[in-house]
Amino acid sequence: MVFIFNSCEQKNLPPELVGKWKTGKVEITVRNRLERGKYEFTADTATITLIIDSSYTASGFIGSEKFENIRIGAYNTDDENVKRGFEYFVNPFVVGKIFANDPNADKEVIFKLNLLEETTIKSELCNRDFTMAEIIFTKEED
Repeated sequence: MVFIFNSCEQKNLPPELVGKWKTGKVEITVRNRLERGKYEFTADTATITLIIDSSYTASGFIGSEKFENIRIGAYNTDDENVKRGFEYFVNPFVVGKIFANDPNADKEVIFKLNLLEETTIKSELCNRDFTMAEIIFTKEED
């Protein structure tokens, strides 16, 4: 599957996305490619923090892995095969080991986002075409 990000049109992003968003512990599954196209799956739990600033860049943590200054965009397509029910995304970025028994030293991930209400974001954490976690973020009070 190819991610299509023809637009990072930040003018289409709602101001309600700005803020500090957190999860409780969520189950995250990573996959490790083995020989002959087979995969090994490893799951553990971690908390996730997503901080979106007024310039619509994201920073935060996925478990013990920090990420910084990643642009957020809006899907510029009506193709539901691409969007899969999500309106916004955090551009792909690389993280290392999310938890102690994570077999992958580096992996490219993306957050897909939907603002459900002013204090709740529905999200998926994905590695290519694989959904690693389904997430509900709650906005923290200032």
